[in-house]
Amino acid sequence: CTIEITSAMWALASAALGINAAGNRGLGGSCPPENILTGSKHKGKSLLYTVPQGICVTDVSQVLVGFLGAITYMELASVNCLDVLNVGAICGAGATGLMTAMAGISQAATGVWLTCDVAQIPIFHKILDIATELDKHTGNLVSKELLGGSYDDKKRRLL
Repeated sequence: CTIEITSAMWALASAALGINAAGNRGLGGSCPPENILTGSKHKGKSLLYTVPQGICVTDVSQVLVGFLGAITYMELASVNCLDVLNVGAICGAGATGLMTAMAGISQAATGVWLTCDVAQIPIFHKILDIATELDKHTGNLVSKELLGGSYDDKKRRLL
């Protein structure tokens, strides 16, 4: 019972973080997506629009996973915390768990596309190399301002 309640709270916290990541434009919110260079919200097929679109999809999927996961855990809590067998809650938890898994696949698939396809384009590796050199010569000033860390950390995740 305690595990289900705690898990539901963690899932709601995850949903809240996803909402913040998607919608808090003051802190780099990803939705609605816009062209990296122009700031245009006009849908395009270039990576300058599709990459921010993918990041937005990942954040929205996180929100769905969080809320659906919380619902699943609450349904399971109604089974495990009571002394009554609630077959409807078990069925509901299974159906909601299935939807949670589908939202999780959406989140993971978008992340895989961004890291295993887009981030492997040779020009991105060259840009990261240039950024790493620039960062070395400025005492990590660039990465601290832009990313809150060092480019070496980000590059390591992309390779």
